[in-house]
Amino acid sequence: MTTSATTTTTGSENEGGSEGDGGPRVGAPRLLRWLPWAVLVVALVLELVTPSAVRATPLFALACVSAGAFLSLRATLSVSAAALALELAITVALGTEHEIHEYVDALNVLVAGGVAIIANRLRDRYGSRLAAAREVAEAAQRAVLPTPPRVLAGTRVAVDYRTAQSESRIGGDFYAALATPWGVRFVAGDVRGKGLGAVGLVAILLGAFREAAVRVPGLDEVALRMDEAAVREAERRGGEERWEGFATAVLAELPRAAPGTLRLLSRGHPSPYLFTTDGAVRELPSTRPGLPLGLNLPGASGPLPGLEEFALSPGALVLLVTDGVTEARNQAGIFFDPSHHLTGPTPADPAALLDAVVTAVAAWTGGDRDDDMALLAFAPRPSWGGAESGAG
Repeated sequence: MTTSATTTTTGSENEGGSEGDGGPRVGAPRLLRWLPWAVLVVALVLELVTPSAVRATPLFALACVSAGAFLSLRATLSVSAAALALELAITVALGTEHEIHEYVDALNVLVAGGVAIIANRLRDRYGSRLAAAREVAEAAQRAVLPTPPRVLAGTRVAVDYRTAQSESRIGGDFYAALATPWGVRFVAGDVRGKGLGAVGLVAILLGAFREAAVRVPGLDEVALRMDEAAVREAERRGGEERWEGFATAVLAELPRAAPGTLRLLSRGHPSPYLFTTDGAVRELPSTRPGLPLGLNLPGASGPLPGLEEFALSPGALVLLVTDGVTEARNQAGIFFDPSHHLTGPTPADPAALLDAVVTAVAAWTGGDRDDDMALLAFAPRPSWGGAESGAG
């Protein structure tokens, strides 16, 4: 099963040991790690080849400041000490150590080194706090979004969660899969907003799904229970969340009583996709989608969502996605379309399908995305039988 997320490098990590031990910064590219030293060399060369009236003191100060931004505390101290030593050595070599401007130049380098050290410490302190907050938030998200079993009642399942590279906050995408008395049921959705507030609503929606999916026979009733839970939470939060705390979702079911059938119900969510063994990719749009879950605007109403049924051929794969996939853009601003950009030989299993989707989206966008994307794929079994089951 594929499960992954973008890894965040904390601002307090150093290569070779603990914070401030002198190793280069993990997050800084190698070129930037050498930049302060390169600036010192350029400053020294300029001092040697230019007239005595031309001084490179500003470059010595720049080397100190850049070290504070990109290097560890020990390296920052080293660069600052080297800059001051070079400034003094050049002054002595020129025989101008008694001129007042030389004292000013040396003081400028000394002050730049002090500023660099202070900035370095502040960066590490607040970077560590931010990293800790991210770790707590990501742990909360993993707690409410566990990985479902690899096989549910004979149905192979795979999930993948990818955070946006340009986004530091966790998102509200979610998925779940359950084996129930009526068949295997799935949900994929996206809560409006990001952060812990979105994760809290994800927890409530998934709790409602897991409770209702094993207790009520109709997929539409499961969606209704989730909707009621979202509305209650929005009213509890009050304020803007009362009107804007909603989520899109698509629910799917492989009914036990009708093998080879897929049932879908959409609540304003991107359509699922069906991959068949002949390499075709078919979008499965809803003809009667309902309003998003928890959309509690005054006077808001809409037609009851319709339950759609689709026939599944042997070897077919079903893909549920969030809008991080369907709204991924290339450099020309064109949206990624799975039905057009994922054609070709059908992957052998759900995990391979998700790998193919992630690779195709990355190639389409050039690696940059503005939104998280959650994916859930499953391979329906041709018939029921046996006792294997699970929940996630």
